[in-house]
Amino acid sequence: MEIDSPRVPEDGNGGQPEAVIAAEDVNAPHVISDSGSSTEVDEDEDEDDSSGAQQTGQAPLRLPATWAFSQRSVDGASAVPSATQGAVQTLLQLEEVEGQALISRTSRSLEQEQTLRRKAELESAEYKLKLQVVTSKYGQAQQELQELKALMAQTGRSSAPLSSSSSSSFSPLFSLSKRVEGSRTAQYSFSKAVLVSQAGGCRVLSYCEPLCCLLASQPSPHATLVPGCGVKKVSLVNMKASQYVPIHSKQIRGLSFSRENNSLLLSASLDNTVKLTSLLTNTVVQTYKTDKPVWSCCWSLDNSNYIYAGLSNGSVLVYDTRDTSTHIQELAPLRSRCPVASLGYIPRMASSSFPCGGLIAGSLEGACFWEQVNETTYTPHILPLESGGCTDIQVETESRHCLVTYRPGKTLFLRL
Repeated sequence: MEIDSPRVPEDGNGGQPEAVIAAEDVNAPHVISDSGSSTEVDEDEDEDDSSGAQQTGQAPLRLPATWAFSQRSVDGASAVPSATQGAVQTLLQLEEVEGQALISRTSRSLEQEQTLRRKAELESAEYKLKLQVVTSKYGQAQQELQELKALMAQTGRSSAPLSSSSSSSFSPLFSLSKRVEGSRTAQYSFSKAVLVSQAGGCRVLSYCEPLCCLLASQPSPHATLVPGCGVKKVSLVNMKASQYVPIHSKQIRGLSFSRENNSLLLSASLDNTVKLTSLLTNTVVQTYKTDKPVWSCCWSLDNSNYIYAGLSNGSVLVYDTRDTSTHIQELAPLRSRCPVASLGYIPRMASSSFPCGGLIAGSLEGACFWEQVNETTYTPHILPLESGGCTDIQVETESRHCLVTYRPGKTLFLRL
């Protein structure tokens, strides 16, 4: 804003002012007009005498208070935008912080949703796989049932009564007496051969009654794709080898089934492990590691939670299936540290002449009966067997008989 200074009219002689502007009265009204870039101040002419004009020429020029107020207002206008700009910046910063927090919350919720979605997809895939397994098992069971019905029908036709009317009424009794006589004399005849492995290497054979199948240990038939060793299922309905189940990385030396859960297979291997495998899903459900190769294994018939593993140094490890960390007890060998080639458990039987229960461990140097006094105490008893060459001991729980197998040239039958 510019202010025009007052002008004095020039005279005709030399341009000198004829009179000085009379001093204005403080109380007199003033008019300030602002037109663009200049401010004009109009004052009423004072009709005072010449003395007042002389006093005005001596006094300095004074601006009105209204003009000063207007000038201060104009000068302070620059401070208003600075304060407003600071408030706007603060609001922008707050909005930015809120936006970042909203983005963070959105990203976290998105990650959680993605995690839940992946989990749901994995569960869905797992359930689909289980459904496929169950469907396959159901189809196999139906096929085996039809084959079993056909086999029973064929057996019924082959054991039909004689054609003569005189002996037709006695035919059921006659066939029954023949079967009893055959079982007493232990007459067996060859029925059928089943090919389990083209490459050989089958070592241990075990029978699963609920699934009505035999299990034969063998090396993997596809060693390049699935190395190691496992078991081959052989159905007793049609006497055909059906499926291979991989279990261990080295040779399998022992197989045993649980009485409580007959589809649960216990296996011992030279890869220093003892494993539990479910034959319903064909998967390993538990693995126990040892310091030595495992030569044999068996279940406890008095407590289904206990399993035993015979090692190559002659020791027997006791495991509790409820404790998956390590073995709970070790039975040290009494004689030389020969591998435990065979393990068998005899349950307690109070009505028998031999009521004790315990573990029979057979090695190449002989056999030992570990009587189980309680859950943690075992008392060893040396069995009177010929030393050298013992390869296997099988126990018949009801008759309390044991069948001891030696290397070629020796076989011994033992009764406890």
